[in-house]
Amino acid sequence: MHHSDLPWSPLLPDAEIVLQYLDNYAKEVLHLDDFRKQVLDVCEMNGENVPKLEVKLQNLDTNEAEQKAFDAVVVSSGRYNEPYVPAVPDLKL
Repeated sequence: MHHSDLPWSPLLPDAEIVLQYLDNYAKEVLHLDDFRKQVLDVCEMNGENVPKLEVKLQNLDTNEAEQKAFDAVVVSSGRYNEPYVPAVPDLKL
């Protein structure tokens, strides 16, 4: 287990080492995350040359709704679920 941009060394780490590793990684990408938001809908938008996805969100603290556009969306629902990748034309994995 490791992220490609953060090395990992122990073969069988204990929980404290894993937590420290994840905390260190999170410091680098924390600004990219949007916490306390509920995803209400994801829709394809008609972009100019590149398809975009419109994500409708609701702030769980203020109850305000907002919309954001993204190039891609990742849904993470659990460790033991089998991944499902929908058939999307020109999707490069």
